[in-house]
Amino acid sequence: MAMHIYDLGWMLAQVLLLLCSAPLVAGIIKKVKALLQNRIGSSIFQEYFDLYKWWQKPTILTPYTSLVFIIAPLVYFASVVVAAAMLPNFFGTQFSFGDVFVFIGVLTLGRFFMTLSSLDTATAFGGICFSRTCNFAGCTGECAAQWQHNFSGNGA
Repeated sequence: MAMHIYDLGWMLAQVLLLLCSAPLVAGIIKKVKALLQNRIGSSIFQEYFDLYKWWQKPTILTPYTSLVFIIAPLVYFASVVVAAAMLPNFFGTQFSFGDVFVFIGVLTLGRFFMTLSSLDTATAFGGICFSRTCNFAGCTGECAAQWQHNFSGNGA
């Protein structure tokens, strides 16, 4: 099936919608949690304000960091964009690519580069972050492998 410009446009619209609405969803979740705890909570737009504030800050590099530390956030962002493009299109077009294993692999690539960048800082805190990330990634990797085993017809 050939990819049409129409399908590509809708896929890009979906990616932009998901990227722009992600902070809003996080803000709504935080607001609901606060209300359930009988607190007022912050505005649902607080995540947008935080993103603006963080983008104004300069990047601080130690003399020991390499190119890996600089490109890791870009690779992570690119993996999220590609994963968002791989989701089934909710605008009605039939174009999609990859399967669940490619989807998990793309997200794992981003996680790998962020983990590698924590080691690249050559600090004790980077090592602690690396250890914690690898422990959590191991848990999610086992969960993904178990999910694949159960739903591929090999599980009981």
